[in-house]
Amino acid sequence: APKPPPTPAPPKPYPEPPQLPCSNWSSLPAWTQLGCAVGGVDCVLQIQVRNSSGGLASWSMLPFAPPRELRLPATSVTATVGAVTAAGTVPITLRTNATALFVVLTSQAAGRFSDNSLLLEAGAATVDFISWEEFGASQLATLKSSLRVEHLAENLA
Repeated sequence: APKPPPTPAPPKPYPEPPQLPCSNWSSLPAWTQLGCAVGGVDCVLQIQVRNSSGGLASWSMLPFAPPRELRLPATSVTATVGAVTAAGTVPITLRTNATALFVVLTSQAAGRFSDNSLLLEAGAATVDFISWEEFGASQLATLKSSLRVEHLAENLA
């Protein structure tokens, strides 16, 4: 039998990149102007990416501390399920009395939400439920009866 080719040597590891000088967030003037605590337990960074037309292409929320260390306001989040639209989606209006982090919607209805794991500021926002099947009265009833809205503050209490 022919002899197998020799095993190639493993690749050489990449050298560590040089460390860039970075200021601590809490040393920046904007940090103190906004009134954030030194450990970042009461502030988050909201990152928005806009397209060339100025429209929102993507966004993300970055906490400065682990969730269990955040000082969160007492928050109540409520949801009101609307009627099925001509497009076949169902608007859900979320209302909160204070900032709520990681607001998550779940339901037994077959479908998905247009946005989830949200940062909600005091006031109202709308999320659409998008069904995976034709949406009729029984699916709407399932959505209404099984909709759960949770957020970080209530899960840390």
